[in-house]
Amino acid sequence: MWLETAGALDHGNDIGVEFFPTQGVYDRGGRRDNRVEAEFVARRVIHHFDTRPGRTLGVVALSQTQAAAIDQAVQQARLLRPDLDHCFTEDRLDGFFVKNLESVQGDERDVVIMSIGYGPDEHGKFGTNFGPINKGGGWRRLNVAVTRARFRMEVVASFRGSGLADSANESVQHLKRYLEYAENGHAVLARDVTQGDTEPDSPFEESVLQVLRDWGHRVQPQVGVAGYRIDIGVRHPEFPGTYALGIECDGAMYHSSRTARDRDRLREEVLAGLGWRLHRIWGTDWYRGRDAAELRLREAVALAVERGPMPVSASTDPRTGPTVADEDDKAGDTSGTRAAAPLPGVSAAPGSPGLGNGTPPTAAADHERVPVDTEPDRPWSSLYETCEMAVSSPYELHTSEARPALRKLLNRVIEIEGPVHEELLVQRAREAWGVARAGNRIRENVREAVRGLVHSGQVTVDGDFLDVAGREGLGARVPGEGDTPRKAAHIAPVERQLALYELAAECPSMSRDELVRHTGEFFGWRRMGRDIRSFLDSDIDELHRRGRLREVNGHITAVG
Repeated sequence: MWLETAGALDHGNDIGVEFFPTQGVYDRGGRRDNRVEAEFVARRVIHHFDTRPGRTLGVVALSQTQAAAIDQAVQQARLLRPDLDHCFTEDRLDGFFVKNLESVQGDERDVVIMSIGYGPDEHGKFGTNFGPINKGGGWRRLNVAVTRARFRMEVVASFRGSGLADSANESVQHLKRYLEYAENGHAVLARDVTQGDTEPDSPFEESVLQVLRDWGHRVQPQVGVAGYRIDIGVRHPEFPGTYALGIECDGAMYHSSRTARDRDRLREEVLAGLGWRLHRIWGTDWYRGRDAAELRLREAVALAVERGPMPVSASTDPRTGPTVADEDDKAGDTSGTRAAAPLPGVSAAPGSPGLGNGTPPTAAADHERVPVDTEPDRPWSSLYETCEMAVSSPYELHTSEARPALRKLLNRVIEIEGPVHEELLVQRAREAWGVARAGNRIRENVREAVRGLVHSGQVTVDGDFLDVAGREGLGARVPGEGDTPRKAAHIAPVERQLALYELAAECPSMSRDELVRHTGEFFGWRRMGRDIRSFLDSDIDELHRRGRLREVNGHITAVG
């Protein structure tokens, strides 16, 4: 998982991250702080108000003792600069602050200086205790700290990320990764972390890999980039160690066990900003329109090879990656430091602090991408349309006199929403009459109106579900954006089973749990309770009984 450093994206601004190594010592004399680092931070604070008086500033330390040491060092530094007293206001929103990692939640400033504090002791011994970072969910606290800056983040540490051993503690590993990023910029995120023994994540990927190999391409499954995994990387034939194209094989929804399918804006920007060209293949196209899918794939690979290798390479050395320096700091007290590139996936805004005259690795680059559809082609699915009607009737809903208007309303609801559960018919009738709740008399009146529609031949009944007679082309329906998903019990079994079958056809060889989860996502259910699982398990069993699904060694495949 990639530690998010893009909190400032919400502000529409770009953020520069810069790393300042010091020669500090942690815990000298049992004080459990780093005075050298605290004094360096104090100098950075004075330097900030000297050079960026229009920018607000805050300081975050990983521990409370380090925060206290910094606060003391800043007070000492201020004694020599009384002309800057006006900068040290205590305004809640814009004033200067020094806080520890666990108390900075909710604070934002234009520039934030983060002091790690921890490091080697006076004997050179390096511990792996980073206080709150080591606790459960410590990476979340770190994530909060590194996203407090709107424009610029300065990281001060007495060791380099490369000097911190890999850790089994997820949060400590994130700290190491973030320090490497702060010092070396995008080159760290772009590093190819593939392993020789990686395997494709699904039979779908295996099929695509085999086709590409049959065409003579060198391919690598499960390419790790910036904390994400790209299903297949196609090597460039003329430039060893480089890729021409990334391929994503998307099945039922986004099959994601360890691949962690995350199609949000940030992920797309990160990969595009690192230079990746992506081609997406949908399982439904691959298995049902194979010739056309292969043709699109062949054209995408040929076009990518023609454009040349992407700037993402397994041979990228973060130590030699391009860096930039802040002009303010060249003349200041930070000689010899390195500045990291701005956030992945965003380019530098004119005048952004920390970007000086340099050009970050991905700045000003217009990364072309292979055009792909953003949604799978699913002729079997559609949006669920809700019938919203108001009835102007002088008669109350529970009366027999209201029945003609009620019958007309219900016929329209069934026409639009069918097959629709009887409970939803009661709800629509209640809403149309403006009634807050439905008692027994209202429910019985709705049933009587439905019986009249069935008797007339306009409506058919199947258990608790009503539909117009002779309906053709039934589809599985999903909620629109912002709409409340239907309960599993309110979706007709035939509709649930259609979704299960088609999703199984899109991504063959899913397990039962995966198929249930993807079907739940399809219908918009965020949580899979016992009732939902019970309905879907029963539907899968019914499809097995009818020969529509086949399960072998725990993998389900659609038949026919």
